[in-house]
Amino acid sequence: MAAARDEVHRHVTRFQQLVGTVPAMCHGVGLTEAHHTAVDAYIEIMTAWMRGYHTWGTETARYHAALETLPSSVPGHFEDVLGS
Repeated sequence: MAAARDEVHRHVTRFQQLVGTVPAMCHGVGLTEAHHTAVDAYIEIMTAWMRGYHTWGTETARYHAALETLPSSVPGHFEDVLGS
């Protein structure tokens, strides 16, 4: 589980870093204000999607009992899937 959490953290951190570069990139490629606004809207949508996915994953009952439902002694356990 720690491996999955760390992987997600790396990707989210990278996304946040890249978001910080978007204004300069938009200016550098000469986007119009309308196009820049569209890019900003896309970033907001992606951010909301990630937030929603996290909320769903942490609040749904589906994962609260996952470790009890699929013990580590059977194939397909989380650590096996992640290669840990």
